[in-house]
Amino acid sequence: MTPAGFIAILPEFRDVAETEIQRVLDLSVPHFNVARWDNLYDEGVANWVAHELVTAPPPGTAPIADPAGITVEMVGTVRVERATAVAEKETEDPILSSRYGRKYARLRRLVGLGGTTT
Repeated sequence: MTPAGFIAILPEFRDVAETEIQRVLDLSVPHFNVARWDNLYDEGVANWVAHELVTAPPPGTAPIADPAGITVEMVGTVRVERATAVAEKETEDPILSSRYGRKYARLRRLVGLGGTTT
């Protein structure tokens, strides 16, 4: 997958630098077996990369704690808000901490990966 392919699947990331997208795409390589993921490969990789971009923002940026118990994360123009109840689920599986991670988790179950650890 290329940064352009990633943006075609998730256009909300079009304002993120292609070099940053490529950096995270490179990190995804050992996590995906192309044969196992088959026709879900691009969608799986895109959601994994989006999750990484949203939950581990580039240096110099950090999640913003909201006094109402909501965590706000920004990557470019993408804004993700999480309630405290969702944050509690993150302790069970960190991939559940973003909507992209939750989509990736659903896809990994479909391809037969089952539970994984980070």
